[in-house]
Amino acid sequence: MARTSPHLRRFLVTSAIALGLPLGAHAQAPATPAPATTTSAPAGHPSHHAARHERGRHGGFVDARTLRALELTQAQREAARKLFETGREAHRDERTALREARAGLRQLVLSGNYTPERAETLSRDIAAKEATLLMARAEQGNRFVQLLTPEQRARLAEAKPRREAPVRR
Repeated sequence: MARTSPHLRRFLVTSAIALGLPLGAHAQAPATPAPATTTSAPAGHPSHHAARHERGRHGGFVDARTLRALELTQAQREAARKLFETGREAHRDERTALREARAGLRQLVLSGNYTPERAETLSRDIAAKEATLLMARAEQGNRFVQLLTPEQRARLAEAKPRREAPVRR
């Protein structure tokens, strides 16, 4: 029998325990589903998707952290909330149509009936819908910026480059 180093043995034992604990905990977890989150998911969306919306990470103009950093007055908060809610409601059908167009392209790719012409038609349709929504988001962002004081606009300008910095992996 070959002798192994005590360091190697310690490493192997520690690794086995570290890798085995999560698997054992998962095996011991109850079979009942987890309770629903407090977020109300829109119809057809999984709850984690709704949670991302509430955290402000789903393509919105300003995320929640930036809004807090701007220190908006109560009147500004109400005006911004109304602006974002009306924008969300006004473009709900367009977002649904975009989702359906993307699903159509995905279905075309997965089906046996793929043709480059049909794929190009669908991709042009998707691009047009995305451009429409992007312009609406830019207009809404401009209306939001108009609500801010010059000092808040300066803070917003400082916050954006940090938020849009590339993620290091």
